[in-house]
Amino acid sequence: MPAFVGREVELRIAADVVRASPAVLIVAGPAGAGKTTLISRALADAPAPIVAVTCPALDPSPYALVTDILAAVGGQGGRGPRTGSAVPPGGSRPAGVTSTAPGGGGHATLRLLREALLATGALTLVVDDLQYADERSRELLGCLAAAPPPGLLLVVAYRSEEVRTPVFGRPWRPPPTVRTAVLELPPLGAAEVAELARTLTGRPVTAAVAAELHQLTAGNPLLVAQLCQTLEPGPADASTAGEGLRLPPTVPVPLPVRELYAARLAALPPAARQVARVAAVLEAPAGEPTLCRVGGLREGAVRHALRHALDAGVLAEVAVDRYGFASGLAALAVYRTIPGPERRRLHLAALRVLDDGTPDRPLPELLRHSRAVGDPDRVLRFTEALADRAVAAGETPRAVGLLREALADPMVTGPARTRLALKLGRVALTGLGYRETQALLEQILQDPHLPAGSRGELRLALGLLLMNQAGLAERGCAEITRAVGELRRRPALAGRGMAALGMPYWGTRHVDEHRWWVGQAEQAAARGRDPALSTAVFVNRLSLLAQLGEPETWSLAEQLTGHLDTVGQRQQVARAYGNLADSCVWLGHHERAGRYLREALRVAADAGASYQAISARASGLLLDYATGNWHGLAERAAQVAMEARDMPLIAGDARLVLGRLAIARGEWEEAARYLDMPVLRSAADGSAPQVAAAAAAHTRVLLAQGVDTVAAHALNALDTARVKGTWVWHGELAQAAVTALHRSGHLDQARRVVADLRDGTAGKDCPYTAATLLMCRASVAEQAGELVAAGDWYRAAEAAFAALPTPYDAAQAAEASARCALARGEPAADGLVAAAERFAALGAVYDAARAHRLARSHGAAPAQRRGRRGYGVGLSPREQEVARLLTLGRTNRQIAEVLFLSPRTVEHHVANVLRKLGADSRHRVALPGH
Repeated sequence: MPAFVGREVELRIAADVVRASPAVLIVAGPAGAGKTTLISRALADAPAPIVAVTCPALDPSPYALVTDILAAVGGQGGRGPRTGSAVPPGGSRPAGVTSTAPGGGGHATLRLLREALLATGALTLVVDDLQYADERSRELLGCLAAAPPPGLLLVVAYRSEEVRTPVFGRPWRPPPTVRTAVLELPPLGAAEVAELARTLTGRPVTAAVAAELHQLTAGNPLLVAQLCQTLEPGPADASTAGEGLRLPPTVPVPLPVRELYAARLAALPPAARQVARVAAVLEAPAGEPTLCRVGGLREGAVRHALRHALDAGVLAEVAVDRYGFASGLAALAVYRTIPGPERRRLHLAALRVLDDGTPDRPLPELLRHSRAVGDPDRVLRFTEALADRAVAAGETPRAVGLLREALADPMVTGPARTRLALKLGRVALTGLGYRETQALLEQILQDPHLPAGSRGELRLALGLLLMNQAGLAERGCAEITRAVGELRRRPALAGRGMAALGMPYWGTRHVDEHRWWVGQAEQAAARGRDPALSTAVFVNRLSLLAQLGEPETWSLAEQLTGHLDTVGQRQQVARAYGNLADSCVWLGHHERAGRYLREALRVAADAGASYQAISARASGLLLDYATGNWHGLAERAAQVAMEARDMPLIAGDARLVLGRLAIARGEWEEAARYLDMPVLRSAADGSAPQVAAAAAAHTRVLLAQGVDTVAAHALNALDTARVKGTWVWHGELAQAAVTALHRSGHLDQARRVVADLRDGTAGKDCPYTAATLLMCRASVAEQAGELVAAGDWYRAAEAAFAALPTPYDAAQAAEASARCALARGEPAADGLVAAAERFAALGAVYDAARAHRLARSHGAAPAQRRGRRGYGVGLSPREQEVARLLTLGRTNRQIAEVLFLSPRTVEHHVANVLRKLGADSRHRVALPGH
């Protein structure tokens, strides 16, 4: 059955009507709207036999439709073509019917039809394409619909755009005692077009492609289906999530559309045909004066021609006094009938009329007409003007795309190329899809004739792009340092570069060097007059303080509301809120992080800062992980990772979350794969907190796998903290290192790590790292055999984590506290069970299984929920865990290790999974929704 999207409400209404008897269902809509599919689905379970009749388009004789109905009801029909339900066979007429030919006038014919239907009994009569029926048949069918005989379900469908008068010849009033419904199928919306395209192609389509499909088809399902057949693979594009499907450069117009509009055009008078051609060239809806001037027609002639074009269905009044086409495909169909010389003449005429020099002139249309006539000077002028307008409106991605397109033209050289490149460099940092911009800037910087000041500004843009988006921190810092020297005569702009070098997240420089750069930036900004640059320097100072956990950060952040005057300032403020939120996540200020994230998304949307928006979403993933909001988190993280796969730093956040979740489920191989990317491995590429968190996660994987070198790995990763001179982001890594040293018996080294973490965070506002310091002290005490002190430290850590909140860390601290109590000989198995339940509530399957195993070894039984139900043919929670590991290719032994079960128990669970899922092999196990 054809794909069915966007008609759910109409289907529910129709299905409700067809269950009644007698009943009348009328479905209207343009060709291709889905009337046939809707009726077929509504009648899928119809109890009565179905007779389907399609009105003859070429038979205007009186009662032609009624004759066909009588013949079909009399057993000479066939199968209902849409449902496949058989009409009861038989060559004889129903009992009591004396004729199958209408005659004797309308009343006699109506009696004959009712007689035939009554003799048949319960019946579903489907009449399609009623717009083609002769006038008498339509009137008679209206009478039948006004008083249907018992047992009859009458279903009527017609094309609303081809009916100028009431479809039954006269107004029809639904009978009060009969169940009726009249459904007018509207066009699909853009979201429904996207869903239909996904259903038809089996792949998601980008928002841009869905919008183009919607514009071309006006939401007509049949036309969407036909265009989906032409979608072709395209290059990945991070700005639209890079799904790899796009329309071909020359969009094909389906043959039925071409033939329909060719026939309609041929029937028009010459003036009306000319107006249609002008409308096709203009593309955007236009009023009478514009159509008149572009077409070179008299005002009265245009008005008369418009009436003809509207009556013929060639044009439509798409807005008040604005005329165009019902769909983009209709416009293309007419446009492609215009001879080449005439097309050029009309495009030139459109340029003369539309380019009136006013600020609100239609720049997109002027650019399109300039391209159509091949005028490179106009193309450049209108492209630049349109990019400037987009920047002023906060439409950064559009501005970036226009400027990149212009710079890709080899004919754009000299001062124009430099001017456009500078504009691109200024806006690219808040847009998406950095690769093309990076390549263009690198190419332009090779020009030996580039002025020094322009070279410095372009190099600064390149360095910021490399550092903030490309995940090449060291290279970006090198370019920015070089740019600062080239900008010595432009101190305000040099200050922007200095401020960027003041960000402690990047590279391996000591924090004192970063502080020095920020001080230099503030001195330079004070000598300039650019509010956006001054705001950028202020934002970087604020970010420096936040990233280092300085207590004065939060009062200083309140001054951001005074930097919202211009779009450029708002973009910088969006960056500030994003940086603050990111810092708060790493520091453990989770309530503040949520507040700043909301502000970042709000300001980014207002300023058109696309990069800041998706960056804030990535920080939101980290916050959700920290605060235990794990439901659906893997899916959200996978979505961001896909959208940001060309933005390494943002993808790094998403993959870090995915890796951490995989560790909590005991999926070591998957975790290692998620964590395997340059920005998560090297401080020279990524941000320091990301690298430290990824190193902590990798250490946990190695600990679980029993790797001997895990302690050395963790200590090497901690060298970054010593080089940078700050430990506020390294609490999780320090905790993992102390655990590794605990396991390997290196107590002295563990104590040194604790001392470094304590001294490196003294006086800093970093509650998460403070809580991890408690865990580190507890681990050292436990290793030293000081079990009472260790228990106290673990309980303090649990309370600290719970206050943030970070429920996963709190559950780990609770488990460790219970473990210490058991080692002291105290009854604490119930504490382990409680910790296991907390892990299970999060979805931390591996941790829950570990805590349960330890609890069982001390005589505790798992907590039982009241009213525990049987799962029947459904999978139990444990069987779901086993099934998930089977889908990952795990052996029974590996499953047993992850879930802390015996091999015999795993064998039992695997057998149940195979039986319940109907799989004949462990390799064919597939979980619904995975």
